Order: sequence, then structure tokens, then C-alpha cells
Amino acid sequence: MKSPLRLVTPFLLVLAIFWTLSGPSFGQISSDGRQLPRDYDPGVITPAIPSIVGSDEQEWETVDAHTQRKVFHSDRITFVILKVQGSEDPGGPIKLHYHKHDQISHVLEGEVLVNVNGSQKKIGPGGTYVVPSNIHHGIRVLTENLVLMDMFTPTRDDFRPKGSQTSTDRSALEVDKFVRDWFALFDRNAPVKEYLSRLVDQGLHMQFPEVTLSSHRDFRRWYQGILETVTGASHTLKTVNVTRAGEDKYQVDLVVLWEATVSGKKTSFLAHQLWEVLGEGKSLRIQRYIVEAAGNR
Repeated sequence: MKSPLRLVTPFLLVLAIFWTLSGPSFGQISSDGRQLPRDYDPGVITPAIPSIVGSDEQEWETVDAHTQRKVFHSDRITFVILKVQGSEDPGGPIKLHYHKHDQISHVLEGEVLVNVNGSQKKIGPGGTYVVPSNIHHGIRVLTENLVLMDMFTPTRDDFRPKGSQTSTDRSALEVDKFVRDWFALFDRNAPVKEYLSRLVDQGLHMQFPEVTLSSHRDFRRWYQGILETVTGASHTLKTVNVTRAGEDKYQVDLVVLWEATVSGKKTSFLAHQLWEVLGEGKSLRIQRYIVEAAGNR
């Protein structure tokens, strides 16, 4: 009789392969029965450095005892070469999962049984499977050795080396949260001091369609007028793109839908905004903030 350990080990290896092949969406793998809509949010862009890499110039990254990979990132695409050795799946149901990233995978060596959105097929070298955002999918490894090419968009930031991101990488990710937190302040009528802590003290330029602000004092006066005339405000971000503009300096290009009641009348406004955000120690602060009409709804 086989020992419990020998029976359990292949199953654990299969789970490790599933995790590696399609990976978690920002650290989370999903296997529930939900069918989410496709997600076209481009996410935060971390600018890539143009490069040419020889076959022996990047070492294989060890994922587990049987799996290695090489990962390459451009601004919007993650490309992965995945190599699995000695982890042939003995059988059992395919564990399906999904993630926000679009994925295309191509078999270079070995065979897999693939399930995409309920359709199932065995493919070998030259075979390809296409997985749009949030579509359920999974594989079963059928051979001793397997080599795949995977492409994802937006980038798989969870595939970047842990603990080796530059401060720029971390800050670029933080800017997206900074933007969302900024609009959340307006949605709850936050105290003015919470805004001022996010604005530079010197060289501030905030240009709205109706007024231009250049100091904390200007912002205080403008915000007091907002509190007196606007109620029930909400901001829905349509797009947010963050790019590096210098050492610890970032440009934000976004579109946001503002809806509120102004002097008793419901109104809405679709705005295109351009920001310049500076990193100051552990904090981020807005230096330039340009608002223009993207269209009224």
C-alpha cells in the first residue's frame, strides 16, 4: 500500500504547476464559479528599459523543485518562458481559474490537456491556447517535460522579483493608489488638511475650467466653496495611466466621471486630467493638476 505522502505529493505538484502556468492576479488565484466581465483596465504602467538579451544572459528563475521560468516585461506585456521537468500529471480533474490578464500560451515542447471556457483539447508542440480576461482555464501536464511560452497583458507585476523592485517601481504602483485615494477624499468631504498634505507647498499649479490655484490658501478658499454648493459628489475613474517623468517624478493621465448635486441640481462632468506627482521621502504630492473637459454626459 502506498504511503499517504506518496499519494498526496503528485497532487501538490499539480497545484504548483497550475499556479505557475497562469499565475495569480496580483497575488491571488481564483477558482470559484463566478464569471466576471472582461477587464480592460490597463493598470499601472512601469516603463521598461529597451534591451536585447542573449540566450545565456538571463538565468532561469526557480519557481519550485520542478519548474523554472524566464520573465521579460515591456510597458504593457509580460513574456514568460516556462520549463517544467519531472512533474507529469497522473490524472484527475483540471483545476480551473481566472485572472484579469489576457493570456496567450504556446507549447514548445511536451503535451498538455487544456480547458478554456469549458472547451477541452490535447495539444503538443506548435499548439496554442488563447485566454481573454477573466475566462476560466487550466491545464493538465501529460509529459515528463514541458516548455511553454506565455504572454500576458497588462503586465504580471506579481512575476517581478520579490524584494528587488527599484524605488521607482514601488512608487509607480503607489501613484495609482494615491490617485484613487485623492478622489475618495472628495466623495466623503474630507477635512481640507487631508488634501493639503497631498499638495506641494511651493510651485503648486492647479488649473480647473473655472479657476487656477497656486497655493494652499487658494485651495482652501476653492474647497470651501465646493463644500457650500456641492453635495452627493462621486468620482468614477474610467482610465488611469502612470508614467515616469524623472527621478521620483510621475505623470498621471486619467479620465474621471464626476457626478453631484450643485445648488440643488443634479449634474455630471467627464473630465480629462493631467497630473505631475513628486515623491518626497515616503510621501507623494501633486505639483501640477490640469483639468479639461472630456465631454459632458
